[in-house]
Amino acid sequence: MENKIINWFLENMSNPSVIDISSCSRIGIPNIKYEIPNMFRSSFSNKLIGGYLPSGFGSGQYDLSKVTIVGGICLLTTADMKSIYQKHEGYVFSDVKHFKEWYSSWYPRIDQLHDSVGFINNTKEIVYIAEDIFFAKRISLYTGLNVRDISEVLREVHLSQGHPTLCRYLNNYGYRGKVRCIFISEIESELNIAFKAWSRFLNIQVKESDVDFTKVEIMYTNLWLDVLDISDFGLIYEPSTKLEIRPWLDTSKELSKNNIGNGFNRSLATLSYIPFLTSKGGMSTLSFHEVPNAGNFEEFDISKELSWYSMNILFMKGKLRDQGLTSFSEDELIKNIKDELNKIYRTKNSLS
Repeated sequence: MENKIINWFLENMSNPSVIDISSCSRIGIPNIKYEIPNMFRSSFSNKLIGGYLPSGFGSGQYDLSKVTIVGGICLLTTADMKSIYQKHEGYVFSDVKHFKEWYSSWYPRIDQLHDSVGFINNTKEIVYIAEDIFFAKRISLYTGLNVRDISEVLREVHLSQGHPTLCRYLNNYGYRGKVRCIFISEIESELNIAFKAWSRFLNIQVKESDVDFTKVEIMYTNLWLDVLDISDFGLIYEPSTKLEIRPWLDTSKELSKNNIGNGFNRSLATLSYIPFLTSKGGMSTLSFHEVPNAGNFEEFDISKELSWYSMNILFMKGKLRDQGLTSFSEDELIKNIKDELNKIYRTKNSLS
C-alpha cells in the first residue's frame, strides 16, 4: 500500500507545470492557478504545492536579488513538548544542565530541518526565525526551570548544532546563498511594538494568555518584514502545514482587502511545500527518537518507514522522482537515504 501511495504522489505532485493553489486561511489567498516559473525548477521545488506570487515575480521590483526568503525552525515539536508537560520517562529534568544534556544529545531532527524553510537560488538571503523565548516560557511552565536559562540553552545548542546542520541540509539540496538566523529573544521589543500595532489594526483586545499566539500570526504579515528589518520584498517559503493552519484570531475581514501581495501585505509573497511525513503523521506527532536526528542517524532503522523516508529525503535529490520508487531495491533505497543523512549530519559546514 505504501508504494502505491508514494507512486501516486510521484505521478501527481512531481514538478507540475500548473499548481492549483489551495486557500490558506492564515494568509487569506484566493483559489487560483498559476504557472510555475522556471526559477523554481530546482531540487527543492520538487515538493512545491502552492503559494501566491505577484505578477512579474523575479523581475523589476520583484528582482530575485532583492527578495529575502523567510522561514522558521521549531526548536521543539508538539510531541516532545507534550511529553515534557506530562513528565514522561526521559522528559523530567532536575536542572538546566540536565535539560541541556538531553537537548544537545539529539538536536536537530531531520524533520525540523526539512520543515524550516524552502529556497530559491540567486535571492538576497534566507532569514529564518528560532522561537527560543516562546518555547522557553512553556518549558519553564512545565518544569519550573528559569525561562532565561532555558532560552539561553536553546540558543546555544541551536547555534552550535542546529544552524550549521541546517546550512549543510540546504547546501546538500542545492542552495548556494546566505543563511541568517534570528532568535525571537533578539527582537522582543520590535515584536512587542508590532503586536500593539496589529492589535489596533484588528481593533481587538488580546487576552494575556493569547499574546504569544497572536505574535505568531504577525509572522505572516508585512509587519513581520518590518520587525526583521527587511526593506525590500519578502517570500515566506514554508511547509503547507504552517501556512494553512487556522489563525488564532479571526482576521478574515482584514485579509479580504489585505491578502498576500495586496494592500497592507503588498510586499509579501508565499510558497508552500509538502511537509515531512511518515505513516504516523507529521513532525508535530513524532517524538525525537521516532525520526533520524543528530544523535541516532547512524543506527536509525529506515526500513520501517522506507517509502516515506524515500519521499522525504530522496525525492528532492531527483533520484526517486526521476526513476520511481520501484526502480530501486530496498537495500539501494536504504543506502541512498543513509548517504544523504551522513552528508547532512557529518559533512563540514560550507555556509555561514
